Amino acid sequence: MVGRASERIGNGRLPVIDVEAELRTHPAVDDVALVGYPGGEFGEQVCAVVVARSTPVTLAELRKHLDDLGMTQWYQPTRLSLIPRLPRNGNGKVRRELLKRWLVGEAELD
Repeated sequence: MVGRASERIGNGRLPVIDVEAELRTHPAVDDVALVGYPGGEFGEQVCAVVVARSTPVTLAELRKHLDDLGMTQWYQPTRLSLIPRLPRNGNGKVRRELLKRWLVGEAELD
């Protein structure tokens, strides 16, 4: 397992870093963070929070891209949120906990 505890989704077996890296290869994706939101068999489902390039991308397009790369559907996002930029801390790390709270309406993004 690679990654911090704050990056884990559901049962913690989803390779967040690998899925994010593959999503960044989509031509419409400038940046992305995967975060969990309530639901699913393991208590959380996967949301792709995406900073799009000039053209907004759809969830179906992202899933097809991952399918074409041979990625199992279990690793793929079930929700998509588009934002202008990912919130980051002073060290440049994505503020995943803030994104998780934002997805459920408990926080505002800067």
